[in-house]
Amino acid sequence: MSNKLGEIFLETPSEPDGGLKGFCCPDNVNRTFDYCTKECNKRSECPPFPLLLSLMQDRTVVPNVYSVTEILNPPQVVYYSRNFPHYTTPEDRIWMTFGSAWHAITLTEKNVKELGLEDEYLIEKSFERDFIIDGVPVKLKGRSDLYVTSTKALWDFKTLKYYFVQKIWETKDWSSNAYQMQMNIYRAYQYPEAEKIKIYALVKDHSRYIEKRYGIHAVETLDVPIMPDNEIKDMVTELLHIHVRNQADPSGLRKCTDKELWKNKKGEPIRCIGYCPIRDFCPQWKEYNESINTKKHKTS
Repeated sequence: MSNKLGEIFLETPSEPDGGLKGFCCPDNVNRTFDYCTKECNKRSECPPFPLLLSLMQDRTVVPNVYSVTEILNPPQVVYYSRNFPHYTTPEDRIWMTFGSAWHAITLTEKNVKELGLEDEYLIEKSFERDFIIDGVPVKLKGRSDLYVTSTKALWDFKTLKYYFVQKIWETKDWSSNAYQMQMNIYRAYQYPEAEKIKIYALVKDHSRYIEKRYGIHAVETLDVPIMPDNEIKDMVTELLHIHVRNQADPSGLRKCTDKELWKNKKGEPIRCIGYCPIRDFCPQWKEYNESINTKKHKTS
């Protein structure tokens, strides 16, 4: 299926063929992880090879199978990520996997089992739910971090910046991020008996100055508001409808909103600039760059 968005002509694969495939090489060529491992003869120009090995993880897209975190992303990001291979730098990959390192430190199932507490502390348990969306069988998958049966508390372990913690403390407003929805999806579909949802957050830009000025410590616990089951399940169904429709016919693919772009007061799309893995495919990113270049040309 062909699709023209903006001025970029894309040939949509008959089956999704996207996902993270490799690194952006120092010689300005995209290389698969397999190439880096077996064929590269320029490793001296890259970070230490053992580090690269720890960062290599192909993300293969399975048709009609979506993760909880995936469906909460903007439809445009989901579509391009699922259909077109993308690449990253080792530096960006380190930050992408920083949360996994935090999990490895804090969630050790071996220790729990040794104490015979695995029935009380349910660590990184997965779940799946089947849907029929527009006549298409669709599977939703998720994996929560920790559920404590004795306290009926669902926990998520995240790395956050101090301003996020400060904003939540001040406003109690979770609407500007997907964390509340993500955690409530886990609760609704996996642990409906949960009475509390909490985030155990490592404040990754913590400093003594921040602690003194804002009272924010290196690790903080945030209470996440519980949402009604029917609201969550209606939202999940609608999101799946959006992604399934876009996969079948991307002509109706909408642009990311200012909120989804995390625009700052200068009008800069922070998500695109520093966090979006598929911006090179995105006509909206191209339009933004063209507008910036036009402004520079007019002022020069």
